[in-house]
Amino acid sequence: KQINSRQACFGITTYQGKKKQSKITLRYSYMMSLFKKFIKQHYSNFKFKSVYVNKNTVCKKHLDSKNVGESLLVGFGKYTGGRTILHIEGLDTPRHFHIKTNSLIFNGSQIIHSSEPFIGTRYSLVFFK
Repeated sequence: KQINSRQACFGITTYQGKKKQSKITLRYSYMMSLFKKFIKQHYSNFKFKSVYVNKNTVCKKHLDSKNVGESLLVGFGKYTGGRTILHIEGLDTPRHFHIKTNSLIFNGSQIIHSSEPFIGTRYSLVFFK
């Protein structure tokens, strides 16, 4: 278990085969309007149905099993390190990205990805279609 790590999913989620608003979305309904405002200013053409919020999370290599299509990944906070790594099939070496300075769009259900350890407080937002 990661110390001080937290995750929450806002927007539409699938539970027992049914799509519905997540419980945290119902509790903090204003958050979706903030996410929509952020996307409108940051990358207005990106359409999303849910947002996964991570705090101080280091991800091991994985594929997003329930993801469909591209996701938009944004990082912020006072941290160093913590690059996102894409393990792209056919490339000899993984690609590293600083999501704190440049957002990243990729299909997490088709590209294995992970993140590096970091120092400080790291947040990431993953916008899913």
